Amino acid sequence: EAIGVNTMIFSQSGGNVGLGFAIPIERARRVAEEIIEFGRRRNPWAGFQVEDVRQLDRRFLLERGIRAEEGCLVISVLQSSPAYHAGLRTGDVIKEINGRPVIHPSDVDYAIWSLFEGDQVALEVDRQGQRITIEFEIRELRQAA
Repeated sequence: EAIGVNTMIFSQSGGNVGLGFAIPIERARRVAEEIIEFGRRRNPWAGFQVEDVRQLDRRFLLERGIRAEEGCLVISVLQSSPAYHAGLRTGDVIKEINGRPVIHPSDVDYAIWSLFEGDQVALEVDRQGQRITIEFEIRELRQAA
């Protein structure tokens, strides 16, 4: 019975003793189902970009009514994206994705890339001091023809 799929190992000897990493079996199964049905892993897409609030100039943020001291500031949202249609706007600060805290932009990337087309997303955002929830469905990122 499988519980995961080994992906890599950090080993000083080059052998099998070291720090190992694996993909949980539930995720491996979902990827396998995607490959069987679609011939590939479809790229999940939400349609927005963020920056770490802590890395931005405080005065710049305050001039725009942004009071959050941590989280990820939405710097762009494509109007054709699921996030935009659900109400996400530039200037929002993402605090949580699906109940998990967001501190760094990599938290957002990891959360989105761990999802599949059709999965639901709940963003907890700070919009000029007011906490709101924005929910939408992940879509596939399609390449231009």
